Amino acid sequence: MLRVRDLKAPSKTEDLLQYGAIAARTLKEIAEATGVPCLKSIAGLTTLIIQTVQNTEAELPPDMVRNIEQFQDTLQKLLSYHALDVFGVQSHVITAVTLAEMQEHASRRHQEVMDALSSKQAALPPGTTLEDLRRSSSTLSLLPALPLIFTGRDKEQKEIITIIQNNTAARIVVLGPGGIGKTSLTLSVLHDYNIVDIFGTRRYFISCDAASTKDGLVSTIAKYFNLEEKPKLSNAIIHYLNRSKEPALMVLDNFETPWEIPEQRSKVEDFLSLLANISHLSIVLTMRGVERPGKIRWTRPFLAPLQPLTDDVAEEIFRDIADIDHDDPDLMELLMLTDNLPLAVTLMAHLAESETCTNILSRWKQENTSLLSDGVDKISSLEKSISMSISSPRMKNTPDALELLSLLALLPDGISEATLLQMKLPFDNVPKCRFILVSTSLAYVDGRGRVKALTPIREYTRTYHPPRNDSLQSVNAYVNHILDVWTAYYEYPSQNQINAISDELGNIYSIIGYNLQVDQNFSNQDFQTVKSMISLLRFMEQTAIGSVDFILSLSPIIKQLGNKTLLQGHILYRLSNLSQRYITFRDAEKDLQEAYGCFENVGAYNEQALSFALLDSGYINDALHLLQGPETLSRATGNLKCEFTCINIRIRAFTRLGSLNTISVEKSWRSFIKHSARNIFVIHCFTQWFYTI
Repeated sequence: MLRVRDLKAPSKTEDLLQYGAIAARTLKEIAEATGVPCLKSIAGLTTLIIQTVQNTEAELPPDMVRNIEQFQDTLQKLLSYHALDVFGVQSHVITAVTLAEMQEHASRRHQEVMDALSSKQAALPPGTTLEDLRRSSSTLSLLPALPLIFTGRDKEQKEIITIIQNNTAARIVVLGPGGIGKTSLTLSVLHDYNIVDIFGTRRYFISCDAASTKDGLVSTIAKYFNLEEKPKLSNAIIHYLNRSKEPALMVLDNFETPWEIPEQRSKVEDFLSLLANISHLSIVLTMRGVERPGKIRWTRPFLAPLQPLTDDVAEEIFRDIADIDHDDPDLMELLMLTDNLPLAVTLMAHLAESETCTNILSRWKQENTSLLSDGVDKISSLEKSISMSISSPRMKNTPDALELLSLLALLPDGISEATLLQMKLPFDNVPKCRFILVSTSLAYVDGRGRVKALTPIREYTRTYHPPRNDSLQSVNAYVNHILDVWTAYYEYPSQNQINAISDELGNIYSIIGYNLQVDQNFSNQDFQTVKSMISLLRFMEQTAIGSVDFILSLSPIIKQLGNKTLLQGHILYRLSNLSQRYITFRDAEKDLQEAYGCFENVGAYNEQALSFALLDSGYINDALHLLQGPETLSRATGNLKCEFTCINIRIRAFTRLGSLNTISVEKSWRSFIKHSARNIFVIHCFTQWFYTI
């Protein structure tokens, strides 16, 4: 029989003994760490058994090997069980240490707070309760954060702060259209260090968006201060604010919501006057429009309604938000679309964070204001902000005000009140409608006394509230009248006429463009829109005042006038004149040749000759030849206007040749004067003909 030490034991037995020895040592360490008596005994006994088995020289029976294996399993279970206890003890120790450190830190912070409270205890009014302090903490947490980007309102901010510093019961209203930055301005005031020094935690910002009645306003303020609903809630608010005589500042944002409703206005003003009677409470309202509530003695000087930002400030805000190239060629055009309205500038800049300015411009042509309206509230959606103003109670109570706004949307240069009355609009209360638009800040009056709307408001209104046909016709009639004043005669416009047309030039372009957009087939009864275009081209030709973009928009219109050859010829003829004088990107000779073809098709010899007169010298003799027929016919029929036109063409032709044939011109004039000397038209001819050379 072999002895154990001479025999290579089976690997399983060796493993069992090795694992057992390790388990025994581990149990001993656990026993010493936990103080469990039985574990230490088991560990000692296990070590003794393993040493005895390893030192024995006898052969190990199979039953003993199995018993050792079972014993090893038991040891492993004991080890696992008590190892968890050790881990738990260790975790508890770590947790206890951490809690002790936190408790020590909290104690230090508590002592700091108590020291601060002790230093301020004298300032607390008698009877102040823990509930009062809890409400104060709650209102402090409701104060919105300072706007991250706030630029361009330093003057207004300083004015408000100065008024509050000089008056512990200031009464201020911040006015202006939606999106102009009223809320941001008041928040910047609330967070200013001068205001914090005066009011501390007694600075309240309460939004009145959801308060559509006096009771709703009272409830909103009560909830802000965590006051329980009760029958005389107004008195509870006044009592709460009077608990302390320390200065307090309350901002009521969007106060126009409860105040604008006619049935509620007096009640709202009564409640506001109760707040205003609190001598240590300063009140700041933000309101859309230009009107202040009554029954309050507002602090003077009044803060003027907020205006759009300057170009430099708008660009600065845009660049602060969007990291774009310094020389981006499309930036200025983008900012023009915003009219420097802060909300529009901000939303446009956020678009530029992920898109190029070129792409945004392209999208604007398709989407307009909806491009800036992905948000759901008035501070993240331009359309939401504008629609809130349009749907206000005062606008709803005067439906024609929206119709007037739809017309202002077509008038980028604005319009005077006198002109509005001259238009003979299809509603009688024009002055009242104008007042409503201005008072709600959907429109404003510029330095020249012209009422106008900001670009975002105009674009939104054109998209969602287009004008009625009868209103549009009144505006068209006015435009036609302006252009007809000087087109009655073939004369150079006077300075007064130039000024009159120049003042309305942007409006005329806009109205013509809108007419062409809504009437794509240009088939209106007298083609007045196209005739107005021709008059504008002539005005540009004679004064060099006008828009090249307007010229560029004519190409598709010319193509659609193929069946109206005379109108098409007139446009081409005027374009050729402009091309020769001011524009280099068009082929003037090609335009004239096409114009001649149009005139020839309809037998318009005057126009045909005129187009030839402005061609190269090789065509001028043909032009003079063509004049003979119209001149003879005009004399025979007494058509002085036609005869004068022929003489004018002859002068142009000779001027083009570089040798003015004075004998021929003199002969024509003598014949003209002989049979028309007493006609008033002759006087115009003599005083104006040389301007057309």
